[in-house]
Amino acid sequence: MQMATMEAAHTGRDVLLFLLYEDVPSQQLPRDVMYNLQSSTYITFPGTRAEPSLVRDFWTRLAQAIRQ
Repeated sequence: MQMATMEAAHTGRDVLLFLLYEDVPSQQLPRDVMYNLQSSTYITFPGTRAEPSLVRDFWTRLAQAIRQ
């Protein structure tokens, strides 16, 4: 993660993409992960019981974020 943070600072582009499968209380996250979540792109998975359209939207947003 430190290497990706340095790359982002050097190039000016986001190189980290976090996928949140479920909610995790911020108290349980290490500080560096919390900092990166606050300053980087993240996408939340809608859940296995979500409507199919929400799951499709998740995959579309993930593909777009990877292409950028």
